[in-house]
Amino acid sequence: MHQFSHDQILDEIHKLFDWNPPSLSLDLSTHPKLNAPSCFYYDHLDDKLSLKETILMPALTPNLSATVDRIMKTIKDHKTILPPVSVGDMFPSTEYRKAHIYDEPITDAYSVAEAYETTARHCALVASTLLLSPNSPNWRSLIKWDEIELGAGTNPGLDETHALQLKEHVKDDVINGQAWNSIEGETFSTLRRISQQSPTLALWEIFSITPDNEGLLKILGESPIPSRTTVMEGIPPASHNLHTPDALELPWGVSMSSLYDKVPASINSGVLGVGIAKDHPKRSLRFPKSAIAKNPVSLHTTLTGSKGHFEEHSRAVTLPKRTGQEKVPISEIMLKHAWLRAVRKDSTFLIFHCGTLERIAFRHRGSQTLHISGLIDVARCKYPGYGKLHIGLYMAIIYDALDRMRQLPEENGVTQVKKRRRKVNTLQSKVKRPRTRALVAKLEIDEIEHEMTCDYLTKNSTRCDLLLLRLCYGIYNSSSPSFFLRSGQPRTGKTNFRVHEYLSVTLTSEIATGATGVVHGATLKFLSGKGEVGNMTVVVKFSMKPDQQKKLRHEYSVYEELASSHVKGVPRAIGLFEDHNSDVLALVMTHTGTCLSDLYPESRFVVEEPQRSSFLRVMSDIHAAGVRHRDIRPENLTVDDDGRVYIIDFDMAETSPTNGAKSREVAHLTELLDGRYLPPNEVPSERTNPRSTSGYGSGSARSSLDSNLVTEEE
Repeated sequence: MHQFSHDQILDEIHKLFDWNPPSLSLDLSTHPKLNAPSCFYYDHLDDKLSLKETILMPALTPNLSATVDRIMKTIKDHKTILPPVSVGDMFPSTEYRKAHIYDEPITDAYSVAEAYETTARHCALVASTLLLSPNSPNWRSLIKWDEIELGAGTNPGLDETHALQLKEHVKDDVINGQAWNSIEGETFSTLRRISQQSPTLALWEIFSITPDNEGLLKILGESPIPSRTTVMEGIPPASHNLHTPDALELPWGVSMSSLYDKVPASINSGVLGVGIAKDHPKRSLRFPKSAIAKNPVSLHTTLTGSKGHFEEHSRAVTLPKRTGQEKVPISEIMLKHAWLRAVRKDSTFLIFHCGTLERIAFRHRGSQTLHISGLIDVARCKYPGYGKLHIGLYMAIIYDALDRMRQLPEENGVTQVKKRRRKVNTLQSKVKRPRTRALVAKLEIDEIEHEMTCDYLTKNSTRCDLLLLRLCYGIYNSSSPSFFLRSGQPRTGKTNFRVHEYLSVTLTSEIATGATGVVHGATLKFLSGKGEVGNMTVVVKFSMKPDQQKKLRHEYSVYEELASSHVKGVPRAIGLFEDHNSDVLALVMTHTGTCLSDLYPESRFVVEEPQRSSFLRVMSDIHAAGVRHRDIRPENLTVDDDGRVYIIDFDMAETSPTNGAKSREVAHLTELLDGRYLPPNEVPSERTNPRSTSGYGSGSARSSLDSNLVTEEE
């Protein structure tokens, strides 16, 4: 690349402003279908975090262009000399852009994302340098458009794995260090806080190129969002104080409050959006990480003899009429789903893109409004061109993040580095206790009482065919429960359920996401026919996709088979339930404690007696019942607070295994318990998938000891 003068660099930047990416077209041999995402979690958002209104804002695109004009004027007024262009800068000159045209076939949403990545790389570099580091000695972008999560290709019609992120500041970063060091003090410290606390700046909803998806973008935001209805009145939930501030000023130099002159006083006077409130928050309102507990407490059961202690679970309920998500317009589903993603990531900007058409939206937290741009023709964009539009978009995203972070007190905005507390090893503490005859007798009595209590609770809870489910953690605070009916039961048309005919479940945490869906910690309540109240800590697995539901149904059938053989040391399935109003499937089962991967943070460990023998005994009982687990790893071996051991997560299990297969599984378990287990990040292994992080089905695509080896007895 030849050396450019300052004027030539400015000329190349203005050519990028007018540039549009080449037109894309779908490979006609492919037929990517958009599978509409579920609105289940959106329906349980705290009411003060839900989407109330969408507003079409045609002025958004010229305003983003004006954001670029402001920066270019500042550079001109200050006579700033932009960084020289050198080899390796990837400066998007005309020559560079011609040499980096995406020419792969467009087959699905992910290939549309790959095509857009070229545009993102050009615009991110110029936006970051002009806005943040114009005095840097080189062109280096401090933002990146990249994959933020796994799952690409699982939905050919929709890709949600990409986002704009702020790069992490690394002290000895040779490549980006000069750009970081050229930033002024206050802006530098604010950017560091963003990179530590909230590096995901904006989210993309990328669709495949199909007539249906182009039609979706054409009507997006044109219909009002209906208000959420309460189908069952009861104790109103206490709203969580989870709001983060809106920017005080829009990136193009207009006060945020100017958009909301007609906002009702009730909105202007609360914590709903610092952008229009009188006072700043006294502390960070960002979602605490502790709101998502990694390891809920182990099985806890209580019985009381009074109906009065059962709180809202004290009256009959009526099953509401099914409405069904299939009756909801796809545009409304996508807006709600995208809004939920933005709330989860605390992002302001959302981009809806299908390769040929696009809409840009920004979220105002205070009024719970989504402002949506006019329709953008990607390859024919004029005044501004697509290059300038997205450079302005990236600048606006950075402006917004800086403005909002500056409103948060620094002591709460910065991630504090704390000394790592040493975890108490449950197994070691149990081993040190002296095994006297009196203690052994007491443990045996405790075990009998534990089994009797579990039997009582599970038998009484399995009588109930209706499950009322609420979410109460983090950003979720159900105003109405979801109604689940026991799967496999004939639909009799019954709509009225007495108090002892249904279960109440409240989700209190999110444990993991895996092959069968999302796993939650929860509390369960029921009222027996005798008026006794049952409470227990449970695990709820949600499956929303057909492949996940097939695995979950299989796992439930395995638990049923193990229960019929009276196998101990495995979770007890309380039931498989189907959402009355959607396709969500839920498996409710007893919680079994903490997995070995959390008890032993080190990669190598040895499980000592008596738990070692207990694990092998449970495995022997599982095999005797005609089941092979096929996914033995530390994440699927748990210990409760009383030292009882369990083997969990049977979605990959098989029935009627050969003796050879069972022997190999015992050998693998023995290796793990004796400290010879090799984690996937240490040595490549066919036993565990590197995406696995926790128990209860956390592996998104797992392989077992011999799934790729010998599967039949030789």
